[in-house]
Amino acid sequence: MIKQKRVIATITATSYKCTSFYGNPSHWVWFTDAEGREYYGHTASDAACGYSVTNYLNKPAEIVYHYTRRGTLIIEFINDIKK
Repeated sequence: MIKQKRVIATITATSYKCTSFYGNPSHWVWFTDAEGREYYGHTASDAACGYSVTNYLNKPAEIVYHYTRRGTLIIEFINDIKK
C-alpha cells in the first residue's frame, strides 16, 4: 500500500530527467513547504504533472507525493491552490 502525502509548497527549481517509453516527460523537482522544509524528488514516469511542473515554478501549489521503499520521493499530482 502506498501512503500518499499532501503538502502546500513552492516549487523552487526543476530540471529535465528523462522521457518514458510512452513519450511522457519526467522532471526533477525541488520544493519548499511553509515551514521551510526542503524536498527533492521527481515526477512519476507517466504522470500528467510531468508536462505542467514548470508552470508552478516559484508559485505555491498542492503537491501529492509518496516515498518508495528505497526513500525516493515520487510526485504524483500537482494542483493549483483553490482560493
